[in-house]
Amino acid sequence: MLQVCRRPLTQLPRVTMAAASRSYTVGTTPLNGFEKFQQREQAKENFFIRQHEKEQMEEQVKEYKKQIKHLNSKIDEIEKEHSKKQKK
Repeated sequence: MLQVCRRPLTQLPRVTMAAASRSYTVGTTPLNGFEKFQQREQAKENFFIRQHEKEQMEEQVKEYKKQIKHLNSKIDEIEKEHSKKQKK
């Protein structure tokens, strides 16, 4: 009827603790090597894009400051002319 395993304990398969105790948080799965590579590459690309956008913004700020300086000088000239006309 019921057969009993008569092998000695040394012949039974063993499970290592690392494999038996592996657990993941709810909703996450382990990533394979390709997925990890994709994540790293995406992070690098995002960083490069942010750096490039930052450089572009800094250049725009410089241009805007030049424009503001130029407009301020024009305003000063107009104010000087206006003040000379009022003195006369």
